[in-house]
Amino acid sequence: MPADGSGVAGAAGVVSVGVDGSTGTPPPTGFRLGTPPRYYEIQTTAQFMAPVGVCIAYDPAEYQQPTQVRLFHDAGQGWQDVTTSVDAASHVVCGAVES
Repeated sequence: MPADGSGVAGAAGVVSVGVDGSTGTPPPTGFRLGTPPRYYEIQTTAQFMAPVGVCIAYDPAEYQQPTQVRLFHDAGQGWQDVTTSVDAASHVVCGAVES
């Protein structure tokens, strides 16, 4: 999925990804954002059944501890750690979200 704000068309709908590195809710206590910080807004017109897998590539040079990268999701109740896997060799973090 491109992380440049473009949409991805599929048989079931369109997925759009927006990246805003400057604004967002501060991370939970004990966690730090990368440099630069990255917040993703992922939306879809597709109907889906939860949970949905989300994987995002990251640059390990942007993190003080790249082997401890986590994926957090805020569905309106504060940040939740939704990380299901971190592939440190490929620099991809994955998670499962309900919304």
